[in-house]
Amino acid sequence: MKIVPVNRPGDHRSCSVSSDYTVEEITKILGFAPNVKDDPFKVKNSWGFKVDGVQCGIWDYKGSRWSFFGPREIAEKLFPEK
Repeated sequence: MKIVPVNRPGDHRSCSVSSDYTVEEITKILGFAPNVKDDPFKVKNSWGFKVDGVQCGIWDYKGSRWSFFGPREIAEKLFPEK
């Protein structure tokens, strides 16, 4: 999979990713630190990226869960259940 950072996390939550993932683990999986300035009242860490040309994103909603934008198949490959 080719992962390329972009400056947009996505329009809405497509699915959730296990809250057991840490910022450090997601950074390691994607290959770069959070790169999107998001709503500071709702989001602390946010990444925008494309996987093989498909727009995706992941962000922590109110610091309690990871929301993912993009195809569920990509989320499952990148972030398998722990």
